[in-house]
Order: sequence, then C-alpha cells, then structure tokens
Amino acid sequence: DGPTQMQQLEQQIAELQYRIKTLESPEEMPGVALYNPYAVVNTPGSSESPSGSRSTIPTDVPSMFPEDCANNPTQSHATYEPPIYEKNTILHAFFNTTCYAATKIGFFLDPKHTVDVMLLELFEDPDYPTPALTYAIYLWGYHFSPSSSTASHREQSLKRAKYFLSEDLTGPHPHKVLHTIQAEVLLAHYYLSMGNVQESSRHAGGALGLALGAGLHRSTGDGTAASSYTVVTSPGFISRRMLSSTSSLGKSGDNIDRSQYIDAFWAVYTINVYLTVIQGLGAMYSLDSHTVDVPWPIEKQGSGPLPHQKDLGMSYYATILEFLDGKSNTGLSEKALHAKAVVLLEKSVAIHAEGELTTDLNTEFLRLDTLIMEFGRALPSITPSQASRSSVYLHVTTNMLVYAALIKLHSPFVSSLAPGRLGPALQQCFRATQVIADLTRTHLVYGSESSAIVADPIIGLSWTAVYQFFLLLAGSHFATDIKNDCSLAAFEAFDTILDALNVYSDEVPLLKLLLMRGSAAG
Repeated sequence: DGPTQMQQLEQQIAELQYRIKTLESPEEMPGVALYNPYAVVNTPGSSESPSGSRSTIPTDVPSMFPEDCANNPTQSHATYEPPIYEKNTILHAFFNTTCYAATKIGFFLDPKHTVDVMLLELFEDPDYPTPALTYAIYLWGYHFSPSSSTASHREQSLKRAKYFLSEDLTGPHPHKVLHTIQAEVLLAHYYLSMGNVQESSRHAGGALGLALGAGLHRSTGDGTAASSYTVVTSPGFISRRMLSSTSSLGKSGDNIDRSQYIDAFWAVYTINVYLTVIQGLGAMYSLDSHTVDVPWPIEKQGSGPLPHQKDLGMSYYATILEFLDGKSNTGLSEKALHAKAVVLLEKSVAIHAEGELTTDLNTEFLRLDTLIMEFGRALPSITPSQASRSSVYLHVTTNMLVYAALIKLHSPFVSSLAPGRLGPALQQCFRATQVIADLTRTHLVYGSESSAIVADPIIGLSWTAVYQFFLLLAGSHFATDIKNDCSLAAFEAFDTILDALNVYSDEVPLLKLLLMRGSAAG
C-alpha cells in the first residue's frame, strides 16, 4: 500500500516548512542553491546559460510561444510573454471572469491591479506575479477564451506553472509565498474543473501547507500573520516553527492589500473543503477550528491595516467556533456569507465521520441543523435585474452550499434509520432539494442573459448532493413508504437537478465523474 493522503500532506508540509526556513536563515542552511525566476532561461536546445552556469529549466518543457528565447538571450522574463494581442485577449477573459466570480477559481488577489501590471508589462513592479502565478493566470485566461487558444497553449501554461512552483520560493520576489499560495489554489481549481481530483488535492494540500506555515489562519489583529503556528504532523506530536511574517509574506508597510491575506486563507480553506466533501473524507485534515482566528472576508479591498479584532467584535480564537455556536455577529459581507456556507458544509460531513451519533454528538447535530436552517433563512434575497453578476453568483453558490450542507447532514439517515424516524430527515432533504432546484431554474436553466450564470464544480457539488440523496432513496429498504410520502414538487425538483447535471456534464468534467461515482455507489 502507498502512503495515505494524510501522510502525503504531512510530507508536503514538512518540505514546505524546510523551504521557508531556508528563506529565513539561508546562512544556517548550507548547500541550498538560490534561483532567480526572472533570470534568462535557455531553451531545451542549449545546456548552458549566458553566465556559463547550467540552466535549471527542464528539457521536457517546450517553449511556450513561437519566439525562441535563444533568439534574444538578453531578455528576461518577458521572453516568455505571449504576443500582445493574445495576451490582451486571455487577460481580459481572466479579468472579466474573476470580477464577477473570483470564488469560482479561488482568486484572492486584486484582479484589476494584477491584470494591469501584466498588460503594461511592468516586470520590475513588486506586484508583478511570480512566474508560477503568471502561467497559472495564463492557463485560466486560455481556458476562459477557448476560441483564442488551443490545447497546446493550456498544456504548456500548465507545465510551466507547475515547474516554477518549486522555484519561486527560492527567488527574490517580495510576495513569493502569497503568490505561490495563489498559484497553488488556481491550479487546484483548474484540476478540479477538469475532473482530476487527485492532482487538485495535491495542489490544494500544497496551498494549505504554505498557508499554515505562513500563519494565515492566525492574526495578530493588525493585519499581519502571527509569527508562530502549530501543525499536527502525527497523532500526539506537535511541530512548532517560528517564522518572520514580514519576510515571508511582505512587510506590513508594503502595498499589498492586507485583506488579501484574509481572503487567501479562506480561498485555501474553501478548496480543501470542496475536495474533502467530494472525496468523502470526513473532517478536513490538520485544521482545527480552535486555531482559526483570522477574520471573515470583508467586502471591499483597501490598503492599510485591518481593524483590530476587538473592534470587529471578535474573540481572539473564535472566528469559526463563535459562528458554529450561534454567537457570531460579524462576517456579513457577501464573501463572508459564502465562507460561512463552506464551514457549514464541512461540518455537516465531519459530524458523520465521528461515528454513530452519541448523546453528545446528537446535541451537536441538533445545534448544527438549527444553525443551517436559521442561516439559510437569514440570507439576503436578491433581484437579479438590479444586482451585479458578482452578487448573483455569490448569492446562488452560497445558497446552494447551505442547502447542500443540509442534505449532507440528514441524508445518511435515509438508509440507516427505522421508518418512524425518517420523517425529519426526509423533510429537510426535500426542502433543500427544492431550494437548489429553484435556484437552478432561475439562474442556470431559464435565467435571462443578464442573470444566468455558468455551471462550475461549486454548483455541481450541490447538484450531486441532491443526486446522491435520491440514489439513497431508491436503494432504501423503505423506498415504497418514502415514495408515498414524497410530494410531486420534490420529484419535479429532482428532475430539474438531473436535467442540469446531464446538460452541463460535458462542459464540466467533474460533473461527469461525480455522476459516474454516484451511479456506481447507488
């Protein structure tokens, strides 16, 4: 048997800890070769760099664009830029998508500023993306503009992004850790959209390891990451590292928007929760809710320090715990509500991973059930014709995730409880199914051009929760009794979801994978 996912992630975290330590104290780590990602990179045809040292670019990575870098070896990172007309197309496609649906791909940096410095080719600007992030952005840009790209464009962008991930952390970029986390998240979402859950998990795990290592889950209250962090690397063993947040994430006075560090943590948390749910792993590895005190995402990005947590009405260790206890009075932005929906989804799966519901767990179950229902009812309504595309997308995905959480919480009881106790579970699952179906009819199937949104893995995750629930119904010993209790509206809602899954499964490979997995399980 090979290493388990937990063992693989432990190894990744250990490697990342070592890398970051070499950045903090290079004089104490002999034999570490530093690499400048902005230096001239030779083509496979040349084994020597202009300076005489051997090139570190792998020979199996093809030149990305028609211009051979050997034709002009004095150029640096600009050598690998696509033609300007092509670059404009893919960056505008990337910008237009992230402006209304940044959570679709987990983009937490400022999209306008990022695209501006790339379009203006300000290679010396400290905010210009690291090479790995540059190619990850190109990858998504090509993906969002299929008429202007080929499979080769995407393949080469992906290869280069993956190669530079390991190189960027030893380079001179002032925001290398934050940008590497962003690149990992983008690649994790890309692989997820392609239905490659294993590769997606690998990059999501890399992002999680870096985020924990940099202390993004903790806050000192002034917008900078805490200088210490704790990672549980094996049962009963605690590994502690001390990091300088200013050198790994950027100095507190730099022009990086401090809210981006908050958004970075929640982007990493979110993609890992999605993968946890998709793979049926139960609780998310190595992130104890007790250790999360970073604030909820705020609505508007702006430079300068964040408000102190006491001014936000938060306890120091209580971001997630206060919310789960029903005591949270913060986090009312659209992005924060979306993050809370993700928390509910993760907890709805995790509670069943703890084993059969005991008295204590039953109390926790009832509390979580009540919280999901109250949170869902309290979500603000929206009028698509009067709202931005961003608001519509967040409204739809947040609501879908909340009611997917309700299904995940109750559906395990369908095949395990006596008929007399099926009532409450079925009622909640049917209610959730109808909400998800209504959102689908309004915004994805019959929506107008101005309000309709495109299906993606986030929406697909909610659809498959419904699909798996009805498969449980079909296989239940009490299927006949259940069918008699079902309303016509419930079956119509299921038909809506099934139609949507069939329509979009060719466009979203993950949906096809989940459908096949669900059918096999059913």
